[in-house]
Amino acid sequence: MKFTAQGTGSSTFASGKDVLRNITLFHGCNDQILARLEAGLVPATHQSQECILKEGDPADRLYCLLNGAAKITRRLSGGEEQIISLARPGEVLGLQALMHHPVFTSSAVAIQPTQGVYLSKSALKDALKEDPSLSLNILRSLCLEMDAVEDKIAGLTRKNSPQRIAEALLLLKEKFGTDERGYLQIQLTRKDLANLTHTTTSTLSRVLAQFRRQGILGGGRQIRICDPSRLNALANNATR
Repeated sequence: MKFTAQGTGSSTFASGKDVLRNITLFHGCNDQILARLEAGLVPATHQSQECILKEGDPADRLYCLLNGAAKITRRLSGGEEQIISLARPGEVLGLQALMHHPVFTSSAVAIQPTQGVYLSKSALKDALKEDPSLSLNILRSLCLEMDAVEDKIAGLTRKNSPQRIAEALLLLKEKFGTDERGYLQIQLTRKDLANLTHTTTSTLSRVLAQFRRQGILGGGRQIRICDPSRLNALANNATR
């Protein structure tokens, strides 16, 4: 079965081993381990807003994202959804819950059509026993996740709404890229972008309109970053 992955251009992989080689988590794994993991791969596609992994479900698998994008969310006590992070092709979803919890502590939801593969928890644990490089990769991935959460918490306590929105737009630019005219390669709904920046949709609309009047942003529903340096200055509370 062939898989298509998104990155710098699109690539088609002829086998599951080729897929795994292009997932950061499995870099350095030998062919024997990759072949064993390949046997447990289950290809899956999801439409926008479809759940990939669901909070509260048994943490018996992870998802390797090959194409598209996803949001990692958690339900708050009032039932509201909070976006924790965003995922791009090459990332593994559900890893933290698989290693530490019997159920998923967050959900992964597609924010555009996605393609990927599920891998069972048991297959991953079997591979961990035989390949130490995989353990190091998992530790590195978990540390990066923790760093990202700590950075977000720090930003929430120190930054106002315009700063948080500027920072989020720069994150989208870095993580998903822009085209030659500066348009973000990913489109979030206004609700998702407000959620990501811990603002209301009305505040988000007001700040985006202000950035457009200042010439920092352009475009309509699809956001165009016209002046990245000024956006960076705003995110870091600098003046120009």
